[in-house]
Amino acid sequence: MPLFTSFDAAWRWFATGGDLVPVEEQRARLAAGRAQLLAFQAPMTDPAVVTLAADVLDALGGVDGLLPLPDELLHCSLRGAGFQVIAKRRPDDVLRADVPRIAERAGAALRGTAPAEVEVGPVNVFPDALVLEVHHGGALADLRRALAASVAPDPLAADDAHYLAHVSLAFFADASCAEPLRARLPALRSLPRVRTTVARVDFVRWWLTGAEAGDPPERDLIRSYALRGG
Repeated sequence: MPLFTSFDAAWRWFATGGDLVPVEEQRARLAAGRAQLLAFQAPMTDPAVVTLAADVLDALGGVDGLLPLPDELLHCSLRGAGFQVIAKRRPDDVLRADVPRIAERAGAALRGTAPAEVEVGPVNVFPDALVLEVHHGGALADLRRALAASVAPDPLAADDAHYLAHVSLAFFADASCAEPLRARLPALRSLPRVRTTVARVDFVRWWLTGAEAGDPPERDLIRSYALRGG
């Protein structure tokens, strides 16, 4: 699956014929049989962001194979924290007993961190998701680096150079929705961006197996961290 270091590169890839990855294939590739993905993320449920997401998805009504995320699950990933497992076999495996320690270290790393002002939009496409770009002037990259010492290797991003902050809007049941999206999305990329404040980081557990095909994964909140600065 191609990796990008800029949103412009991602859009050029898609606009010139890039192939989409079905969600079940993407989850199987990411999880490699493991069910529980741990991650740090910023909630993106500000009404302005939800409205922009709804405007994009409403304009894409009727595109077969598009699997939207519910509003309450909208978020911007900061860093994957590994997969919770019974026995470690891979570098990004984490034991259940390790989770409280990760949560405590993350709290210490984020202590004193100020809220971040970000700009959301325009819509873009990654191989495995329809997304809204998140432009942050480096603030979210700083949060990501602050969390690095607390976690296992990040299974969500190859390295910091390939971290492109975004809000996933929908996944793909299959690759057939690529051409309708290529036809409709250019006009939607001119929708006004919206501003929001990242004032909280959530440590969560995503359950990547057991859901019906096409359903969003379940998410458990482990701990929330308020960003207050000072």
